[in-house]
Amino acid sequence: MSEEEVEARREARRRKRHKQDNIIDLEPKANENIPRVQIPSKGIRKKFSPDVRKLLYIHAGGRCELCGREMALEDVTIDHIKPLAMGGTNDVSNLACTCFGCNHLKGSAVPESFFQRVNDIFMFQMEKKYKKNVWWKLVRVILGKIS
Repeated sequence: MSEEEVEARREARRRKRHKQDNIIDLEPKANENIPRVQIPSKGIRKKFSPDVRKLLYIHAGGRCELCGREMALEDVTIDHIKPLAMGGTNDVSNLACTCFGCNHLKGSAVPESFFQRVNDIFMFQMEKKYKKNVWWKLVRVILGKIS
């Protein structure tokens, strides 16, 4: 292994350690005499205890709080109602019990915009599939009046 490869591996390990410590490392270019700046990153993820997970699971009635699908306790993912990226906290009142699919699809959206996104996807797919069906035209008119 060459000296450059060894140095590259050391650098990768150092960056990984900084990433694990939730520190963004801004390094100056080689020809600049600017000191290194370290900024703590926002939204530090927390690993929740089994007790908290079970409490949220019981509160949700064993169902995903977004889609209503029944889940086993082992399949639960914890979602932030107000995402950390939008200033949410790791407080239990800001947590929801969700399935992996909903948590992944929701991403860093608030529940209202998530539901609107799901509704838009549903309407687009139904329109694509049933646009020539008379019943769908009637249902679309009714849904348009409701929302």
